[in-house]
Amino acid sequence: MSSETVLDYRVNSIRKALYFIELYIWYFLIAVRLRRYGLKKTVTLCTELRLSKDDGTTAGEFVSLTRDLTQSVLKWHVLPNSCVPVSLLPCWFLARRGIKAEFVIIVRQFPFMAHAQAYWNEMSLTDPPPEWSLPGKFVTLMRK
Repeated sequence: MSSETVLDYRVNSIRKALYFIELYIWYFLIAVRLRRYGLKKTVTLCTELRLSKDDGTTAGEFVSLTRDLTQSVLKWHVLPNSCVPVSLLPCWFLARRGIKAEFVIIVRQFPFMAHAQAYWNEMSLTDPPPEWSLPGKFVTLMRK
């Protein structure tokens, strides 16, 4: 293995660790913001695009990295996992880097069920709950 390859691996490992820490902290802050300011203001903040920070990866690679890191953060976080902050986390993280992710809340009337999810180019960034496979008609309540 060449020294350049080892250096690239270390840089990528450090970058992933910093992204993990950033996502961990922001999951907590998003949950606090939801309680303090409500759903509408928090969704608006988390989904608005910001200036792009180019780190040399393609959008697809960065989105898959974000999805993996989000799942890792949720395993280690002390807060209970709720679908709204879990879905807003990758939306905020990607929007901060200039990548538009879609936040959607869908509902079903009987039996009542509502769920928030994040998508990027038709790819789900968050996992649906296991009971989501129950039959029923779903209606989009919010799309941002």
